[in-house]
Amino acid sequence: MHLIRTCLPIFSALALLCCYGPGAAQDVCSPYTIPELSEPAAGPQAEIPHTDSLLWMVTEPNAPPGHPPSYLFGTLHIDDVRLLTLPEAVEKAFFSSKVLVSELEFSLLGAGAQSIFQAMLNEREDPALKQLLSLEMYRRLEWITDQELPEVRLLLPRLKPWGVTLMLIEKLSKPAPERSTGIALDLYLQQQLAPQGKLQVAGLETLQEQITVFSGLSLEDQLHMLQEIICNLEQTRAESSELLNDYLAGDLRTLAQKGLTAPTYTANRGLFERFMERLIYQRNKIMAERLRPYLEQGGAFIAVGALHLPGQGGLVDLLLQAGLKVHAIPLSDRSSRPDPASNAVPNPEPRPQQHQATLSPAPLHPARLLQAALTRVP
Repeated sequence: MHLIRTCLPIFSALALLCCYGPGAAQDVCSPYTIPELSEPAAGPQAEIPHTDSLLWMVTEPNAPPGHPPSYLFGTLHIDDVRLLTLPEAVEKAFFSSKVLVSELEFSLLGAGAQSIFQAMLNEREDPALKQLLSLEMYRRLEWITDQELPEVRLLLPRLKPWGVTLMLIEKLSKPAPERSTGIALDLYLQQQLAPQGKLQVAGLETLQEQITVFSGLSLEDQLHMLQEIICNLEQTRAESSELLNDYLAGDLRTLAQKGLTAPTYTANRGLFERFMERLIYQRNKIMAERLRPYLEQGGAFIAVGALHLPGQGGLVDLLLQAGLKVHAIPLSDRSSRPDPASNAVPNPEPRPQQHQATLSPAPLHPARLLQAALTRVP
C-alpha cells in the first residue's frame, strides 16, 4: 500500500464489506490491509536530507560571470487547479530560463503513446487475470472496475496486473470535479507556459523506459501491488489527498517521509525496496547523467516528480556529488500570490489563465497513466 502512496494514488473497503460480507472480505484482504492514517509511526523518524524546498538553484562551480543558473523543481502529477498557481519564485525561475526539461516530452509521444495500452494487455499464452487472483479477490476487482473504470470493464480479463494498477491510480487520485482541470502540472508547463515564455522543451526519458518501470516487475510483485489497492481503496484515496495538501504547502520533508521510507507495517519490505530502486533511484542516476549538458549550458528549468529530489541518491544529492552548487530557494504560500495577470513575473507577453486547460488530454490518456503513477512520484 505504501508503494501506491509513493507512486500516487481509491474506494471504500467498507462498501465492499457490505457487498461481500465481512468475514470473506477480511480473510481475503488480511495480508494486504494497512493501518489507519491516524495511527502514529512507530519509533523515531530518520531525517531525510535535501528536503528544504521544492525549488533549487543549480550552478556550475567554475561558471564564468553572467553564466545563467539552472533550476530544479519538484512537481506532482495531478490535475488539480490549485497546482497551476505556481509560487512566485517558481514562476520567476521558469520565465528566466531558456529550456524546460521534464521527464517526458509530451509533444513527441503522439499516437505512439497507445503502446502503453498494448503493453498492458496479456499475450495469448499469458494466464488471464482471473486465473491469477482468488475468486473473491477477482470479484472485488470486478466490482471496483464497474464503479470506477466502466470504460475498461470488458478488457479486465486481458489486462496485466500492473496495467490495472496504473488505471486505478490515475482514476482514483483525481481531485474533486470542481478542481479537476484535465491537465497535470507537468503538461501545463510544457503546453501552455513554455510557449508563453518561449522556452524550448526536452525530455529526460523515453516512453518505453517509463513503461519498463512497471512492466519489468515480477508477476508476483505486480499482483501484490494490485491486491493492496483492491483492499485499501478508501485509504488510498485519502492518502492521495494528503499528498496533495502536503505538496501545496511546499512540505517536501513530509512528502519524503511518506514516500521514501518503508513503514513498519509493510507486509513485503523486499517488494518496497525493489520497487523504490526501479521507480526512484535507478531513474535518478539516469536523469542526473542526462541533465549534465543542460546544466553546463545553463538556463534550464528542470521539472520532475518531487520525490526525485530529496534523500541520499536523490537528484539534489547526485548533483552535489558531481561537484555542482545546489541551493534551496524558499517558496512563499500560494495563497499570497498576486493576480496572475499582474507584472510580478518578468514575462514580456500576456500570461495565460492559470487554470485554462485547452490542451488537456483525454481521460485515461496513456501518458497520463504513467505520469500519475511515476511521481507521486510525487
